[in-house]
Amino acid sequence: INASVARDVFRCVRNKHDCEIEFLAELAGRDAVLAGKVIQAANSARYSRRAPVRSILGAIAYIGPDDARMLLMALALQQLFASAKLTRLWRHSVRVADYCEGLPRDKNLMEPDEAFLLGLVHDVGRLAIHAQSRAALDAHACLCEHGCPVVQVEQLLFGEDHAEIGARILAVWEFPAEFVEAIRHHHRPADSGSSGAAALYAAEFWSEADEELPSARHLTCALKRMGCQMDSLAKIEGADSPFLKLIRVA
Repeated sequence: INASVARDVFRCVRNKHDCEIEFLAELAGRDAVLAGKVIQAANSARYSRRAPVRSILGAIAYIGPDDARMLLMALALQQLFASAKLTRLWRHSVRVADYCEGLPRDKNLMEPDEAFLLGLVHDVGRLAIHAQSRAALDAHACLCEHGCPVVQVEQLLFGEDHAEIGARILAVWEFPAEFVEAIRHHHRPADSGSSGAAALYAAEFWSEADEELPSARHLTCALKRMGCQMDSLAKIEGADSPFLKLIRVA
């Protein structure tokens, strides 16, 4: 997927209230890979069609505007992680997204689709880190291999960590302010009132991402904001969200 098309997807479909079927079809049609994956998803066993969909408009109409919006966002983001060196980071992002989507519905933290998208983009700042010079990346790898947490290494080498960089990227992509705030503070939720930051911190803690030194202060704050106890974290993961299934068939 062309990078400019990916940026257009993020800017244009970040607000689900603005997404008409015709608009989504026009956006998907700007890139052959994106269009093909949307049609592939509509023709997958997930939707159990008898006759195959052959047009972008027909595929999006069949999938539905809400799922199509999420699919376009996920596919555009996935291509930014297409490098072999970033495969592990993409898998981590998908796991965090799946975890966030599974947050208890009765807590009114976030809508499931918003929570899933937040998880997908939470480490987008690490894409900018991977674009640094070879010497800087070698130093980064060496320090991390010797046990230094990723966040501290980034601050040492680049003057800021991937959370701050990611927040700026999402602001440029015109994501809502609450997304920007959540990404900026996802390693230090106690410094923000963001429910999204709390959810991301809990997800990364549970996934043993080891990007930051464990903090009782931040974990306690995250659990309190989410209305969860420590033993509740294990129950959140593993629901295999419908959004995750949609990505897998595309």
